[in-house]
Amino acid sequence: MVGLLALSPFTHEPIAAALQLSACVIRQAFGELVNSGLLLRPTKIYEVSYALIHTYTHLQMAPPPEAITHLVDYYITFVADHQSEFT
Repeated sequence: MVGLLALSPFTHEPIAAALQLSACVIRQAFGELVNSGLLLRPTKIYEVSYALIHTYTHLQMAPPPEAITHLVDYYITFVADHQSEFT
């Protein structure tokens, strides 16, 4: 799923929503990726440690179609809930 996101910092929430997993499960998985050096966590957000990792996941690890639908639904709801912050 990380390959679907831009090369910008992200939180665990969109990934949890897309994969329909609990925040706890996603944070644990992200923790393992941080420990392996594949993700960075300089603050409360995550970043892919190298652009090559982002490119590889984007090209080689296609997410299930329903995950993409869940990700889109998450961002539609996010924008609706935070609309006043965007204007």
